[in-house]
Amino acid sequence: MLVIYIILVALAIFGATQVEIDFKVTYFIGETSKVYEYFNLNEKYFNTGTSTVTYIDNSSLDYSSTEVQKQIIAFDDN
Repeated sequence: MLVIYIILVALAIFGATQVEIDFKVTYFIGETSKVYEYFNLNEKYFNTGTSTVTYIDNSSLDYSSTEVQKQIIAFDDN
C-alpha cells in the first residue's frame, strides 16, 4: 500500500507541474451577454501583442512628488 501511495503522490506532483495558467475574463461572462461579444471582437480585431513597459532608474528624483510624476507622464505622451 505504501508503494502505491508513493506512486500516486509522485503522479499528482508531476500533474501539478504540468498545469498551465490560462485565465481570461470571458470565462466568467455568459456567452449571450453583449460584454462577451465585445471582448471577443476586441481580441479579434485589436489584439496587437504586448504593451511596452518603461523603467526609470534615477536615485536623484523623488518619484512621489506630483511635479515629477507629471513630467514622466508628459515624457511618455511624446
